[in-house]
Amino acid sequence: MAVREKYAHLPPLPADIRQRLACVPELLARHPVQLAYLFGSALDDCDRATDIDLAVLPDAGYSFPALYADLSLWLGTDRLAGISFILQAAQHILTRHFGTLPDRYEASLAALQAHKVISATLYRRLRGAGGFRNVLVHEYMAVDLDRVAQYARRAPKTFRDFARELSQWLESVSA
Repeated sequence: MAVREKYAHLPPLPADIRQRLACVPELLARHPVQLAYLFGSALDDCDRATDIDLAVLPDAGYSFPALYADLSLWLGTDRLAGISFILQAAQHILTRHFGTLPDRYEASLAALQAHKVISATLYRRLRGAGGFRNVLVHEYMAVDLDRVAQYARRAPKTFRDFARELSQWLESVSA
């Protein structure tokens, strides 16, 4: 489902979305979030954006429904999309630090491991996340709710491990 169809029943983004987005850090400070990353059309051109893409690295006590509700009220829209922080971070690191951008999310994860940003152990745990993300976001096929539940149970530990390994890598390249 394309963005146009996904949000057809919703009003467009508010005219003052740029000003609202500028205040999002204040809202995020009230939630257990380690890092948030704006990407997509709202980052490129707020005036022409059709939705808000925000990736979040949660901290202990994080509640997706609570953050979503606050963002929806704060931004005046339900045109909120998200993506795994891990996949967005992978693409950002590979582009900015290594000057490359693989054409698939899965290739981005493999490149992180190849560049020693993440361990082989963590890469094995993450393998498949890109394809799974595409199935969920683009609705390529029916979603297996048992598989979603399985990923959801593992996600907090995986996010923490990714954050730890990413922090270690960042320290090593800034030293």
